[in-house]
Amino acid sequence: MFMKKKFVAFVICLCMCLKIFGQNDQNEKILRIAQELTSIDTEEIVIKILGGGLTNVNYKVSVGDSSYFFRTVNNPNSILGSSLEREWLVTKHASQASIAPKVISYYPEDGVLVTEFIRAKSEKIDLRNKATMTDFCRTISFLHELKVQFPTEYDPYSNIENYLRSAHEIAVELPDTLISIVLPTISTFQKIDLSSLNIANVPAHLDLHSGNILDDGKQLWLIDWEYAAMADPYFDLATLTAVEKFSAQEIRTLLKCYLNRDPKEEELAHFTRMCILADTRWALWSFIQDKISPLDAPYRTYGNAYVEHALERISELNDSFSNVKIPGFVPTG
Repeated sequence: MFMKKKFVAFVICLCMCLKIFGQNDQNEKILRIAQELTSIDTEEIVIKILGGGLTNVNYKVSVGDSSYFFRTVNNPNSILGSSLEREWLVTKHASQASIAPKVISYYPEDGVLVTEFIRAKSEKIDLRNKATMTDFCRTISFLHELKVQFPTEYDPYSNIENYLRSAHEIAVELPDTLISIVLPTISTFQKIDLSSLNIANVPAHLDLHSGNILDDGKQLWLIDWEYAAMADPYFDLATLTAVEKFSAQEIRTLLKCYLNRDPKEEELAHFTRMCILADTRWALWSFIQDKISPLDAPYRTYGNAYVEHALERISELNDSFSNVKIPGFVPTG
């Protein structure tokens, strides 16, 4: 028993040392890049690790009166569909439109993206505030109307299929309700004729939530573009409702604000379907992260919450739209 305790203590100590050494290596890399960018002695460079970031590590790097935002990948995230290189390319487009921070430089060999540092007036914005939601919808409408082509096309159904394949390959245990109710339900969505809505893919962020929106007191800025692609604008908005846990009434309010008019029933029904897809996408993302992420975050809890939210929305969809009943759906209690 004594030897077992000594071994456990040794492993804990080793892990802590590896974490410290890894962080030291990261700091040295950031110092080197900052020195290359500014030609300032490293003694005058201040590095501060920032909170947030479940697939990356972010830093504020201060050099005198100037500050920079450094973004590094936490671990290889190709299984999740994120890409620092794509983020670099997309952020350049968005920054030219003044809705994203200016790109300073990209170091692919080091896995580091450097942008200007936006000084937000508060750490987190309230998207349920009417004025803030109006500003947000204006910003997203502007993004969706940009005449640019992002490097990749995004399809939520294919994304979910890829996540399911990855989950199977790494032996992720998925909830029964996800398998028996949510997935069969969303498979019916692909059979619905959307020709009357005439929806085209647009430049989309695809990871919208309060943590990725900054308010400097003059305007809103969008950050964290690692999932961005050409996509359904309704799904882009739905990524926000999933993370922020918007209610059915809040979803209707958001869509009305975005469209600048009352949504038609078929538009609202389509948006609700996209919200269910977004919940499913983030649920699978969470379950995969629970298996692969080096961070000690409650991913399993996140995933279960997204599944429960998807189930609630499925029930609401059946209750609210008489002409879009889900074939074979059985309400859950």
